[in-house]
Amino acid sequence: MTTTIDKDSVTANDAITMRVKVAGNGNLKLIKPLEFNFPPDFEVYDPKTSQNLKSTEAGMSGSTTFEYLIIPRHGGEYEIPSVDFSFFDPKAEIFRTRSTKKFTIKVAKGEGDNSGTIISSFSKEKVKFLGKDIRYIKTNDFTPQLKGEVFFGTTNFYLAYIIPFFLFVLAFVFNRKRIKENADTAKLKNKRANRVAMKRLKAASASLKAKQKDQFYDEILKAIWGYTSDKLNLPLENLNKENISEILLSKDIELELKDEFISILDTCEFARYSPSAGSSEMDELYQKSMDTITKLEKNIK
Repeated sequence: MTTTIDKDSVTANDAITMRVKVAGNGNLKLIKPLEFNFPPDFEVYDPKTSQNLKSTEAGMSGSTTFEYLIIPRHGGEYEIPSVDFSFFDPKAEIFRTRSTKKFTIKVAKGEGDNSGTIISSFSKEKVKFLGKDIRYIKTNDFTPQLKGEVFFGTTNFYLAYIIPFFLFVLAFVFNRKRIKENADTAKLKNKRANRVAMKRLKAASASLKAKQKDQFYDEILKAIWGYTSDKLNLPLENLNKENISEILLSKDIELELKDEFISILDTCEFARYSPSAGSSEMDELYQKSMDTITKLEKNIK
């Protein structure tokens, strides 16, 4: 893994490009962009992802590059801290960790930047203009007048207190329940694994009807790997053809069902490069993928 920036000394409002390249063998297509803790005075756009991948008999290899566009808005000296990236080494059967480089960015004051020198430990300051929201107390004679019925002590008066209190208690109980359910991320992913997989298979079906061959196989792979990751609570980057067999067998999955799973992966990796793959083979693969996920849903608890 390599991390680079095109420049470390700029003027405020000038753009900086940072690139993170992850290369090797495995599910590189499913790696998500790394989340950096950028300074609050930096405006950061969504990263652009580019991939250079190829499938071989040994599996998928190549590289995935994430490109971040960064625009510092104020002068000062800032730091982009390093980020850890963990992955599973199937040969050594251990998890390994790589870290990105730490960068120091010097930003000079630019035109229209009237904020002066900014201490990087502070976020953007908001200046408040005092005196514009002050209203003087009227000193002229004023006699309060009672108009209509007295509200205090009526039924509506007490309801005005009781109903909001009841709604607050109800919202509090509901929110506590939701927080408790969402806290168990693994349980949440396990519950929605089949629903998410069927949604991806629906996208694959749309690609099949549109005769979009590459997109069809990509959606099938996403459905299969995504379901396994959510159901078994394992990171996508730690799953590959070498270790998935052992993982499924450890979950008491039948050997025949495990072989069907591996067969779908092999078909997706090689069929995209085979000119003989037609709509009938693709339709058969789609039905096989749906049946396999349904069987796994019944067997994995």
